Amino acid sequence: MAKLGRGAVAYLGLNDDGGDVMDHFFERVSHPVLTDISIDWGSMEVDQVIPSRLPDLFVGRPVIVTGKFHNSESTTVRVTGRAGEQVVEATFDVNPVASAYAGKALSSIWARMRIAQLADRATWDRTVKLGAEVKALALRHSLMSAFTSFVAVDSLTRTAGAYGTSVNVPVPVADGMRYETTVAK
Repeated sequence: MAKLGRGAVAYLGLNDDGGDVMDHFFERVSHPVLTDISIDWGSMEVDQVIPSRLPDLFVGRPVIVTGKFHNSESTTVRVTGRAGEQVVEATFDVNPVASAYAGKALSSIWARMRIAQLADRATWDRTVKLGAEVKALALRHSLMSAFTSFVAVDSLTRTAGAYGTSVNVPVPVADGMRYETTVAK
């Protein structure tokens, strides 16, 4: 809901004081640093920008924006927003060719955000069939997802006998939960 409403979220743990969490949350959201943020990409041809609707900027909470660019011209990117009643603008000189050296890392960040965007959309739009697209993205970018996983195989280690051996694997359990009643045997 926070993503869809361009807002913020607070989490209350089992050992947290609800009043303290809410006080901190209201303090943070009552003083956004920048609202109504927009980006002018200059001469860059940018598409598949995530998030498509930019959230407000709060202290200690970065706004991460990813997208795909298709040309290699240097340009000036302009970010504008409102700080209270005042319009604020920041400009950045961008050289897409220099940024391309970090391509694999940046494309993986974009793919993770795209997978998260698809999963979010599937929660409110039941017509979305995300399996094929998520699987393709995850495989192309070597990411784990709800539809993919990776298994490491040590070909040097062999079990004794003709059959495999069961190995107990530790499983993390959330704070306040009991292992015995949470993990099935």
